Amino acid sequence: MLVVAVVLALPNCLSAQEIKIEVHGAPIFPVASLFVSDAGNDIIVSPSEGIPESQSNTRLNIFTDRKGKFEYEVWVRAVNVPDGVTLEVKRDNAGAKPNGGGGPNALSGGTTFLAINDSRTSFFTGDEERINIAISFRLKNISVVQPIENQNYQILFEVNFR
Repeated sequence: MLVVAVVLALPNCLSAQEIKIEVHGAPIFPVASLFVSDAGNDIIVSPSEGIPESQSNTRLNIFTDRKGKFEYEVWVRAVNVPDGVTLEVKRDNAGAKPNGGGGPNALSGGTTFLAINDSRTSFFTGDEERINIAISFRLKNISVVQPIENQNYQILFEVNFR
């Protein structure tokens, strides 16, 4: 089974000021993690750990034309995830300011794996522009009983002013 995830961003604009989210990269899952020990056995994966990406290859950038501090919320959802499979996402860092520097407490939430599905789910909040926010994904409940086929998932990120 080959898993391919397409990552998209949906900016949500309010009034004359807008906020934008950019997504760069896509998840990469290690095919070597999907093996069985003997014929008739299932894939050997710890149910609590699932199958993490082989490397964090997805980055988010958040920009606005507002001056100064502003508050926003990032939402996420997944489309076309097969029944029984769980796709999880988490934020690995707080990224950086576009003009440099880290800035403490710029982002809140999203640092533990969150199961996503076709319903919009709150991912994290923030109060300033950020670039290179690293995002990781993990798959759970992958089984040999699922059809042998490529599985293409769409992961949608949306940002709104709060």
